[in-house]
Amino acid sequence: MNRHRPFKILAPFALILLLGACQGTAEVRAVASLAIACDTYASVLDQLTPLRAQGKLSEGDISRVDTANAVAARACSPDSSLDPSHAVTVVKEVNAQLQALLGGN
Repeated sequence: MNRHRPFKILAPFALILLLGACQGTAEVRAVASLAIACDTYASVLDQLTPLRAQGKLSEGDISRVDTANAVAARACSPDSSLDPSHAVTVVKEVNAQLQALLGGN
């Protein structure tokens, strides 16, 4: 009997477990990145709120904020059906658009 046979049988299972662990780690990273992006979004929105109240945002700016809010709210919702990796990209794009509004005021 070949004494290395058990290792040849177990090696594919070990590889499957290893790949599964890597996939889980990537998903955890995506969820953590999404939480950070959503926190950034909330912070930017908090900075824009007084500008709107002071009349420093144009109607176009307000429309962009409202549209961005609808998109980010969907992506940042705990019930979101979006893949976390995709949601991070969406929220980062929203953040860039809103931060551009801050830069102009």
